[in-house]
Amino acid sequence: MQKLFLACLLFAVALSVVPPMPAFFWSGSAGVLNTVNHEDASSFSTSSLVNLIRHAAGHKLEIQSKLNDFLAKDAQVPEMVVVFVHPELHTSQVTALSSAFQKHSDGGAFKNLKSWLKSSSASLTLPYVYQTADQSLIDEFRGVENVHMIHAEDGPAFLQAHSRLLHDGKTDIVVMSFSGIESNKDILTKLQRDDSILNQIVDRVNKGTHGKFLAVLTANSPSHSTHKSTTFAKELLVSVSSKSYMKDDEGSDGSSSSSSDDTPLYMTSALLSALSISLLLLVISCCGVGGLMALKTPDMFEGEGGYLAGN
Repeated sequence: MQKLFLACLLFAVALSVVPPMPAFFWSGSAGVLNTVNHEDASSFSTSSLVNLIRHAAGHKLEIQSKLNDFLAKDAQVPEMVVVFVHPELHTSQVTALSSAFQKHSDGGAFKNLKSWLKSSSASLTLPYVYQTADQSLIDEFRGVENVHMIHAEDGPAFLQAHSRLLHDGKTDIVVMSFSGIESNKDILTKLQRDDSILNQIVDRVNKGTHGKFLAVLTANSPSHSTHKSTTFAKELLVSVSSKSYMKDDEGSDGSSSSSSDDTPLYMTSALLSALSISLLLLVISCCGVGGLMALKTPDMFEGEGGYLAGN
C-alpha cells in the first residue's frame, strides 16, 4: 500500500512540474544582438522575456543584467520586431522533432528556423523559459503601444497590406500566433507547416526592412497544457523512430547506418524531478531501516526476585 501511495505521489509531482519552453532570437542586423549562434542554459521567466523583447524594440524598461548582456552595446532599434508565438511548444518537443542529437541534422520539423539561426548576423537560444505569471505571454503584449496581434496564417497577407510598417521609421511589434494542434498525430505536419509560414514571413520582413529586424519564436503558456505533457512525450518517442525526416544518416556505401547504439535519451524536467524525489525518498527509507536495525533491546527481563527488587 505504501509503495502504491509513493508511486501516485511521484506521478502527481511529475505532472505538476511546468515544462520549460524555448525562445529563439535572430536578427538580420548585428546591431541588435551581440551573440552569434549562442545558447544560454539559464532559466528565465516569460515576463522577463517580454521585457527583453520590448526593450529591444525601444521601450524603456528595466531588464535583468543577464538579458542585457545579450543586447549589443548602443544597440540599434530594429525597424520591426516579429514575435511568433506557438500555443504549445516545449523544449523537449523541439529537441526531439528537430533531430538535435543526430549528426548532420537539417532541423527536422524546424528546418527553416535552423537555417535562419545559422545564416543570421546574430542569434540567441534560450531553452529554459518558464511560465511564472498568471497572464500568458500574448496577454502581456495587449495594450502595449505599436503592437499588432494577428494570426500567423494571415501574416503574409498582413505584411502585404501594411507594407509601410516595414519602412516607416518607427519600430512596430507584430505578434503572430499560430493555431493549436488538434491531434497529437498531426503534430509533425502542423509544425512543418508553421515552419514554412515562419520562413515566408521572415523572408518578407528581411527584404522589406533590409535586415533591420528582430525575430522571436517562443510559446504562449505551456503551463496551460501540462496535462498533455505525458501524451506528448509518448507521441514524440513514437514519432522520433517512425517519421521520414528522423531517418538515420546513410553510410558511404548507400546503406542506412543503424542508430540503435547511440539513440539519445530525452530528459524532461518532469522526469528529472521524479527521479530526484525518488532518490530522496530512497535515502530517507535507508536511514529509517538503518536506525531500526541499530536498536538493541534486552534479551530477557528478570522477575521480582532479581535486580528489580534491589537484591
